[in-house]
Amino acid sequence: MAYAPQPITIARYEPKTIRVSMSPITNATGWTFSLNIRSAGSMLTGFPITAFTLENASSGIFTFALTSSMTGTFAAGAIYDYDIWRTNSGTEAQLAFGQLQVASQQWQSGG
Repeated sequence: MAYAPQPITIARYEPKTIRVSMSPITNATGWTFSLNIRSAGSMLTGFPITAFTLENASSGIFTFALTSSMTGTFAAGAIYDYDIWRTNSGTEAQLAFGQLQVASQQWQSGG
């Protein structure tokens, strides 16, 4: 199945929830997921996040919560690559990917 990259933009120190809705609708009961964020062009996983909330298992809707302390470690103006994977043994699959762009803190942007 082919799918397009999904861009994400955040500000440094912004708490951010990344919500994923499976399309077509897929029952994700019992699934585990990982969000991997790394420097653009790097093959190394620099920031794996495996804590997620399954909002609606039967509809395949889940979220990852990025705290302000997490997003504060990102470089202002940087672009990172990310991907989201199903991580159950034997059924690993990439579900989404794209670039995460980081803006400066909103209160320091100066216009």
